[in-house]
Amino acid sequence: MHVKGQEVPMHDPRYKRALGVGYAVSPTGADHNHNLHDTAFAKEGKALKELRFYGEDFPPLPIEDLSEAKIRMLWTKTRERGFVNSLVLCDFVPWTPEEWREALYAATGWRLSPEEMLGVGERTLQLTRLFNLREGISPEEDRLPERFFQPFRKGNPEARLDPEAFREGVRAYRRLAGWEGGVDPERLRALGLEEFQNALA
Repeated sequence: MHVKGQEVPMHDPRYKRALGVGYAVSPTGADHNHNLHDTAFAKEGKALKELRFYGEDFPPLPIEDLSEAKIRMLWTKTRERGFVNSLVLCDFVPWTPEEWREALYAATGWRLSPEEMLGVGERTLQLTRLFNLREGISPEEDRLPERFFQPFRKGNPEARLDPEAFREGVRAYRRLAGWEGGVDPERLRALGLEEFQNALA
């Protein structure tokens, strides 16, 4: 991939900063498929239109942005991907959120709201996070290799992930997910997952 005359690895968090936060907090390991690709949300277009289906008027944000607004985009996108993964659909079928919802309705008779679709996705995130905590994978594992905080060997020396901005991005994601002290029992109850409230006891 070429950006301003230089070659950039496609899914490198020194270039796509929120993607790096998504790698770090993913409960199933770093994965670009259930993540936010910053490049798609830097200008008006299909990606932003589809994300707005879930009710928030997300603005375009620069690729290198790691503000709380960008992390809210990431939180919405990771929940959406959890929903789509639960449908067991191929990622290469270019369906919109409306089409996923209609396909689910056609197959099951369930007419889900956008909020309910995200709730399905969030259940997958909360349960996999709980599983990891129970198995001894601590929040300290929400990190990236040191290499990503160093510049590329060739090209723009500014293209690197700032350690403090990254750490704040991880903290912001945890706040949105209710992961500041493990997994928030209130969040589990709201998602209908009461039976797992004492999973870490």
